Amino acid sequence: MATPDMVLSLLRIEHPPYTRRADGRWTQESTAAFPAVTDDPHEVLDATFYTRKPVTSAQLDPLVAQHGGGGIVVSRHECLEHFDQVRALAATGGIDITRDPAQIREWSLVKALTGILVARERRLIDRNVDVVVHASGYYTDDLLPPLPTTRTHPVRTVDDVTGLLFAAAR
Repeated sequence: MATPDMVLSLLRIEHPPYTRRADGRWTQESTAAFPAVTDDPHEVLDATFYTRKPVTSAQLDPLVAQHGGGGIVVSRHECLEHFDQVRALAATGGIDITRDPAQIREWSLVKALTGILVARERRLIDRNVDVVVHASGYYTDDLLPPLPTTRTHPVRTVDDVTGLLFAAAR
């Protein structure tokens, strides 16, 4: 939700306005390519997906215009609503997605599969059309353990980064 730039470029649309409901969730009905309901219209579900104004849009947009296609943005709320279906779909490809979404560090596969389910629900794609999903982009700490803190160096300022780079170059 925080970085929908590729979809905005593909569809030549603006980020839709959201209205906060009494239960704290946000809703919109103007753009089918965006979640109807979200916990935060600017959430960062996946910190690994951060690109703003991706340079590949210049190549991708004409290809999609010529050959068809589109894009969709999904929210954590939608991913969790469809989580059991997503796990079942991934399992057909031999990918075992954890039962506990809190363990997921890379959400790309979950978002892609959720996007297909949501796009079919919203009639953005026909239910009878085959869709190919690139199956990378899923891991947990069990699959890919984080670096131990003894091997990392926190940085907070430009001087911290500079100092660390000079120390590494010695």
